[in-house]
Amino acid sequence: MKAKILRFLLLIGCLSTSPYYGVQAQNTSTDRQAIAMLKEFYVAYITASSEPPTTDALKKLAALPKKYCTAGLLRKINAQYQQGHLDADPFTQSQDVDLSWRNTLVVRRDVRGANFYSVTLGDDISRFKVVIQLTVLKQSNSFRISSIRSFKYKNF
Repeated sequence: MKAKILRFLLLIGCLSTSPYYGVQAQNTSTDRQAIAMLKEFYVAYITASSEPPTTDALKKLAALPKKYCTAGLLRKINAQYQQGHLDADPFTQSQDVDLSWRNTLVVRRDVRGANFYSVTLGDDISRFKVVIQLTVLKQSNSFRISSIRSFKYKNF
């Protein structure tokens, strides 16, 4: 009797864990691609934001959200801007950008939800950082930022 129960439990354990590993591997690959996209965006965005505001530099900066964000997010940001609700850059939650932020950039998967990611930008001198929580979706074979869920400021 004990042998039958043991075999039954072993069978249930094998059946319940095998699909999990396939999903986990798929999510890991998806997460790596989404994280790579976010790092690419933030490095380019910080670099472009740090340049002197020439016409070419401003065009380059304006093109980045169009490339890395969904149309829905761009509409929301534009509506908030038109209504005067934005007092800081929505992607950095700051009014100024420092190139040193590229060195402190950390992007992680946020386990609180599917497609949630956290981007941390810091300032080594003031020992201050901002954590920006984003949602990333895959659209036509590329990942895009679909929402800026929240942000918070912290000390190192």
